Amino acid sequence: MSRQIEYKMRTELLHWIKKIGSQFNTSYIVRDPNRPGKPIVYVNDAFTRKTGFSLQDVVGKTVTILHGNQQFIEKEELIDSDLNQIGSVRREVLNFCKDGTPIWFDIIGQTFSDPQGNPLFEVAFQSDITVQKQQEAIIEMQAEIYEGIEKGYAISSLLQEICYKVEQFFREGTMCSIMHVKNGRIFSLASKSLPREYTKRIEGLAIGPNVGSCGAAAYHQQVIITEDVETSSNWIPYTGEGPNPFGFKACWSFPIVNHQRESIATFGVYFKEHTSPTKLEMSFIQKIVPLVLLAFRNAADQEKILHLAYQDQETGLSNMNYFLTEVKELDEDAENGFVAVVSPFNYSDIVDMFGREIASLVLKELGRRLDEILDDYTYVMSRFTSTTLILAGNTKRDDFRDILEILLRAGHSQIKIDQMEIFIPLQIGVVPYERGDEIHQLIRRADLALSEARKRNGEQVCYYSPEMDESIKSNMELQSAIEIGLREEEFDVYLQPKVDMESGRIISFEALARWNSSKLGWVSPVDFIDATEKVGKIDLLETIILNKVLSWQASYVRAGRTPYQVAVNISPNHFYKARFVETILNLLDEYNLPPESIMIELTESISLEDMDKAKEILQRLADANIMCSIDDFGIGYSSLSYLHELPISEIKLDRSFISQIHKSGTRAVVQTIIDLADKLDIRAVAEGIETYEQMILLRGMSCSVGQGYYFNRPLPLKEIDEIIKTEET
Repeated sequence: MSRQIEYKMRTELLHWIKKIGSQFNTSYIVRDPNRPGKPIVYVNDAFTRKTGFSLQDVVGKTVTILHGNQQFIEKEELIDSDLNQIGSVRREVLNFCKDGTPIWFDIIGQTFSDPQGNPLFEVAFQSDITVQKQQEAIIEMQAEIYEGIEKGYAISSLLQEICYKVEQFFREGTMCSIMHVKNGRIFSLASKSLPREYTKRIEGLAIGPNVGSCGAAAYHQQVIITEDVETSSNWIPYTGEGPNPFGFKACWSFPIVNHQRESIATFGVYFKEHTSPTKLEMSFIQKIVPLVLLAFRNAADQEKILHLAYQDQETGLSNMNYFLTEVKELDEDAENGFVAVVSPFNYSDIVDMFGREIASLVLKELGRRLDEILDDYTYVMSRFTSTTLILAGNTKRDDFRDILEILLRAGHSQIKIDQMEIFIPLQIGVVPYERGDEIHQLIRRADLALSEARKRNGEQVCYYSPEMDESIKSNMELQSAIEIGLREEEFDVYLQPKVDMESGRIISFEALARWNSSKLGWVSPVDFIDATEKVGKIDLLETIILNKVLSWQASYVRAGRTPYQVAVNISPNHFYKARFVETILNLLDEYNLPPESIMIELTESISLEDMDKAKEILQRLADANIMCSIDDFGIGYSSLSYLHELPISEIKLDRSFISQIHKSGTRAVVQTIIDLADKLDIRAVAEGIETYEQMILLRGMSCSVGQGYYFNRPLPLKEIDEIIKTEET
């Protein structure tokens, strides 16, 4: 076909389309499929009446002019695909009028082609289905309200979803809100689209004829349409003279009135331009009002259930169910924020002194104070555990430290309990977050940070760091390896000599546990002793060491030699176990060794746990001729006060004294302890001797026995055997 014939055909076809278009009440657009982007070449009068766009506005433009600020690329591609492949299409699409008002069209598209099948024009017939879409949205919102109430969702969340859905049927930038009217005052309930400064300004205001559109609507119980808030007398007290500082220029407010003819809420629609509602818009919102009333009525029926579901019964504070529900919305509203776990430093003391009921009231008071001082921030707070509160808040990173200072302030004033005024310093574990971070991980990390804060006294703030996770992982790996090590007998015993500092001869040994783990390699006793106590296996480890020591000593007896005495470390947990003394005596009998073969070495903390019980056990050991030694002597506050009360044979001066023995003050303390031990007929042993100078000083102070690297490091049994051979020859 020649270009001239094609041009004539296209011209005649377009003329025919335009001619019948003037007789159509259905709007349509005509596009040229042969040019890039398929520009619009014609729209009929029904289209201009429906959308507000003139023919001149759209000719030469693509259909994206109807998309407003939205992106509908995928849907346009589907429409084009159907037109290109089968020549026709039918779809529902959202477009925007020239003034930004959304309009839903049911589009039927048809390609007009020449006899050879080459496309000439595409025509899209548009039926306005906005009312249908509004009705579908109302049905959907009603279903969501019933479902949400049944599942226990907060009414604020349900109503906020209504606001978001209604906004989609108005021009871009429209903001909807639902204000709760309680005791004649307005409170923000679902108003996340509104400026924060505005909702703060009106929060708690009494309704009245001149209290903005919403206050007036609730007061008069009638719809209040304010086309220009800048000139309305209702608004001057809140916006001032001149331009509205909050960015909206018109407000329509609809009262929500219950069956008792009480105003319980308002539904407000805010616009960025001066406007009044069309019949369609007025009808739509008036259909929304019963939905809001439905939500309030059903929410009231569920209030007791929600109270149980979301409230801590001891304190009246919200619980973790509430926290986890609300924190999801918090995360959607800000890029950055924080999660903090807060605990009173001395909470256990309060429980011990006043009981758990009073202690719970302290947490309640703490929650009240935090609510008060955080009034200017967006946050959610709940009771976390029996001793802690948890908070999550939105904040810029620059404000992070300021908020923590505010949190600490809650513990700076006294709380009166049972006629006693006490201060409650706070300990806080905190972790910052970014939008999208998993909440359970954040809670775990904040709680982990609190555990670190609790290791220190008084007011503390501890930030989570990844090293804390590494520490926990390492501890778990260590604890797992300990279980394997005990099962596979990986623990061994090393001995370190105790030496007569006059003669230089060995008089006895101390048994020390050593561990070459099949999983971790050599592990320091500083690490594995503490970890073994935490997993409750310390008595098993000490029994293994004791058996190895007794077996080694028994080998000397079988060889006709006298074994050296060995001191074995025993933890307080093991010491206080039932039948501890009987177990020791049975082991000595099993290896056919005299009780003098071993010495039980204890830390001075054993007397602090139960002085009377400690004296009883030590006396039973003494009666059986088993000697006892107190390790790390002198570092506890009560060392000297109980020394004369316990039946012990030896004290070991803590190595911290020995390292500072060159100082006159330290020497005076050490001399006092040595003299006191001598008067009580107790042997004083200096441990941690590393230099000749330290040895000479201690010997000159009449300390006769020493232990430390100056004499010998701890060695495995085979090497100790060689040392003993040398010693004996």
